[in-house]
Amino acid sequence: MPVSRPSRVGVPPPRDDTIPDEIIEEDKVDRRLEQLERARERKKELAPQRELEKIEEKWNNLRRYFHLARRQELLLRAVDGIATTIQDAIKIVYRAKWDRLSKRERAKYLNRLRTLQHALNTKLKADKNKHRIEMFRGKLHLVDRRKWKKPRAARFPDESKTLSPTKKNKRRLAVMRCVEFLRSLLSEKYKSSIQDGWFPVAMLNEAARRKGFRPSTILTASKRLRLQRRRIKFGGKGGWEARLPVEIAPKS
Repeated sequence: MPVSRPSRVGVPPPRDDTIPDEIIEEDKVDRRLEQLERARERKKELAPQRELEKIEEKWNNLRRYFHLARRQELLLRAVDGIATTIQDAIKIVYRAKWDRLSKRERAKYLNRLRTLQHALNTKLKADKNKHRIEMFRGKLHLVDRRKWKKPRAARFPDESKTLSPTKKNKRRLAVMRCVEFLRSLLSEKYKSSIQDGWFPVAMLNEAARRKGFRPSTILTASKRLRLQRRRIKFGGKGGWEARLPVEIAPKS
């Protein structure tokens, strides 16, 4: 039986369904932009978490490097970049509320905090770190080691470097006059006294005050003279006595 060929009458021609290259490229660009936008949003959502992870990694490295105890790490975190009050530092390190503590407990926690500060500074100093923790005016600061334990202002005005030359000269002159007054007074008492020149300190200071000398000037002059002191009795009737050194005392 002969095989007949299929008829092609009425068969539609094949359609050209190919998409132009321009449309394909635009679709790719749009999809890529959408992916980038989703990635930005995802990154923005995860930014706080990643920041916390970086901070924790930083402190973990510091803890291992300096061999910090837990409370030492808490104290270092408390003063990192900010000045922290003593009350807040005690609350962070020891979890104790300052307002609820008695005077005795406050003194106890303050001593503990000073001990912790000293131990932490010792570790920082041993590693030659450039920062130290300083307690000044009720606050804890993280300062440069060059400024750590910087000498404060002198106790007596004549030893201060902040005074003007005129004030310095006036102060030195007052001290010199006070030295001469104390020397003459003690020399007279040394000659007339039967107690080897010992004179009550309270009476000595009172006599100098009547001459117009300030307490700080009297103390500085006493140091210049290198007065010898001794304690007599105790309690309400006790007190101190002073006399000139043997090398500058007048000979009887």
